[in-house]
Amino acid sequence: MKIKYPYLLILSLPVLMMCRNSPENKSIEKLVQSPPSWDCFMAVDGKDSAFLKISTPGKNAVSGHLWIRYSNHKKNEGRVTGSYQGDTLFVTYRFRSDEPADAVFTNPLALLKKGDSLILGTGKIMKNLGRVYLDKKQGIDFKRGKFRFYGVSCNENLGSLSQR
Repeated sequence: MKIKYPYLLILSLPVLMMCRNSPENKSIEKLVQSPPSWDCFMAVDGKDSAFLKISTPGKNAVSGHLWIRYSNHKKNEGRVTGSYQGDTLFVTYRFRSDEPADAVFTNPLALLKKGDSLILGTGKIMKNLGRVYLDKKQGIDFKRGKFRFYGVSCNENLGSLSQR
């Protein structure tokens, strides 16, 4: 019986080597090793400004960060997660605001993709069982939205947003 095990090991080595170098494994390695690609957007409305940095790790899934600076020195900074449904990006914005300090808020946002820009929509916010969402039955108005985000380089300096 002791003799069978070395033969089994020798016979299994070519199979293991083939699995190790398979194209499927290489594509998985490439996904793991490649850094996420980011899309960045900036919006200005009067003295208010916003910067959105998102990554699309899945087919429609989106995650990233949103910074908003208002002229009254109020700052909102947080994480966005969500997905595209057609030409509209629906995200949950979980953020901290400097007023009141250390409070965490959650708001749903809808952004309509128009060419290279994203338009922030407004709508009625609903709450059900602790979940906050936009009521799609009442519609989302993209004409009255405060911010229209335009694509910018992700290397843009956020100094203009943090100075306020």
